[in-house]
Amino acid sequence: MLANQPARRKTSTTKQLKQKEETSMRYIYMTLIVGATIIVLLFVFENTLSTTVSFFSASVTLPLSIIVLAAYVMGILTGGVVVSSLRALIHGATKEQSQL
Repeated sequence: MLANQPARRKTSTTKQLKQKEETSMRYIYMTLIVGATIIVLLFVFENTLSTTVSFFSASVTLPLSIIVLAAYVMGILTGGVVVSSLRALIHGATKEQSQL
């Protein structure tokens, strides 16, 4: 029985260390989220002036922060499409080579 006791302590110590790491990472993530939220809110409140964006014959007048947010979302969507298309092309090319 004595030989098994250090192993149990080691396991419990490992679990405690893992829990401490998870707790500290949660604080880091929460700090990053709060910081990013504060920065975004500051940007929104500092850029409330209306801006007109024209594209061919259409034009839209919105606050600058909304225009930047819309451009960011469009960038995320188009970037996701490009990445998924490249992955599909690479997967298809490697699949074809493995069949040869």
